[in-house]
Amino acid sequence: TYVFPCGFYSYSVAPNWSIAGIRLFGYNCATLRYTGTGNAVIFDGSAAGEGRFNVEMAGFTIDGSGTATKGLFINSTHHGVFRQLRFKSVTTDVVRCEFCVLNMLDRIIYSVNSDTMVGTATNGIVLTSRPSDGQRSSANTVTVPIIEGVSNAGILVENAQTTVIEGGTAEGNAQY
Repeated sequence: TYVFPCGFYSYSVAPNWSIAGIRLFGYNCATLRYTGTGNAVIFDGSAAGEGRFNVEMAGFTIDGSGTATKGLFINSTHHGVFRQLRFKSVTTDVVRCEFCVLNMLDRIIYSVNSDTMVGTATNGIVLTSRPSDGQRSSANTVTVPIIEGVSNAGILVENAQTTVIEGGTAEGNAQY
């Protein structure tokens, strides 16, 4: 378990946090400010064969500084919880989940209405398959998302199955 006290944490190289059982807590007052190019936060369990299990990240603002492509990239990660995460200034997908199974995305926020942004994200939450072998995302739950002002889809479910979306909003996007 890693606790980030309130404050700003700047970094230019994103670590891969995909360690079985890891817990990252920001208590809704820690901001991760990514200044590099690429993905701001990474949980990539693909090196573990069928993936990594039981990870959690909660209570952070993730600021991509207008240079990050994806805010949160999740690949081959299962039975995880990603809760109360606010994203700013990413250029492609706010959250991209490839071959994710039984994860919870709870209160994921990207809003041009409440945050100042550098650039505009293309998509909000994307649930899809892993490109290398077509393994689909399955049985994920998205609760109370707020996705406002992306240039394409607020929530995009493609090559995924049994996805549950409860409450929230995806509005003011080119597609909903």
